[in-house]
Amino acid sequence: MNKVSVAFLAGMLLVMGCQSSTDQEPFGNTVQASGEIFIPGERMGDPRNIQIYQDYLVVSNRKANPLIDVFDLASGERKSSFLSAGRGPLECLSVDIQSDPDHGFLYAFDMSQRKGLRYDFEKILRDSTTLPEVIYQRSDDSHLQFIMMTAGKEYLVASSSDPQGRILLLSKEGKEKGYFVDFPDKELLGKNLDDYNNADLYMSRIQMDPSGTRVVLATYMAGLIDMFTLGKEGPEPIFSYHKFYPEGISVVPGKERMVGVFSKDSRVGFISLCATDLYCYGLFSGKALSDQTGYLGEQVYVMSWDGKKTCIVQLDQGVRCIAVKPGDKTMYGINGHMDIVQFALPGM
Repeated sequence: MNKVSVAFLAGMLLVMGCQSSTDQEPFGNTVQASGEIFIPGERMGDPRNIQIYQDYLVVSNRKANPLIDVFDLASGERKSSFLSAGRGPLECLSVDIQSDPDHGFLYAFDMSQRKGLRYDFEKILRDSTTLPEVIYQRSDDSHLQFIMMTAGKEYLVASSSDPQGRILLLSKEGKEKGYFVDFPDKELLGKNLDDYNNADLYMSRIQMDPSGTRVVLATYMAGLIDMFTLGKEGPEPIFSYHKFYPEGISVVPGKERMVGVFSKDSRVGFISLCATDLYCYGLFSGKALSDQTGYLGEQVYVMSWDGKKTCIVQLDQGVRCIAVKPGDKTMYGINGHMDIVQFALPGM
């Protein structure tokens, strides 16, 4: 049986027809959305992720240099390119981006170097040589373990790989506030897993809402979505949907301990997340790890922040990540040809 190490992987509503999550199946209702090419792939670099910043589409690249491009949503024209690839103090190797138009910022997080940068968006739009502020740089001797980071109103918030908790909160100065939210019980999988092994299996994407006060986790190799408010005592649960837990897991000897591995039949869960003031959007694959299109999803699970309104948006093509324009009427994605595709969300 082919086996894939967890370490290798560490990388509606206002819509007519959406329904209440009090129904037996919270996501029992489906609406359709058709896409059209907004920016063809030949005009792109090597797009990794996308975010919406007011009237702009911000694209982070995997290998292209500069690492970030900004496009006008009205014309599709490139307006700025910035952030050099490298290991320098103000450089990154690869980035996840987060827009914060309420406060005028764009964040770039390089998890390979455990670094967070913050740009003044209006300044970087006018002058691509504008330097960012370093908001976080993990020291070499730090014990903190996390996978992705985002910025909230009061905290830096990270999805954790430490069994102490799924969410790590840091002060804006980068000081540890604590780990929160238990991982699912390791006994659920019926395997001889230790706590670190179990935590590795629940690698999750993380996204803040625009206010910076609510956060959502979506698990890459399981069908888990969990939403929280960020209270004074830490994250407080709002809504959870657990479609399936990690599948096809084997435990094999590693260099220092037993290691959990996925098999070719393990299913991919949620591969991208975005959030608006009203809703969370989780892009779902559901395909076997052996499927060469497993990194693409055709279904978007949509839920209001109180969890009371839900539906599935069925796309007419697979995309690798998503971003939704404020107002919840238009969604963008990157398809398998690296095109930026635009979807009209039905009834929104």
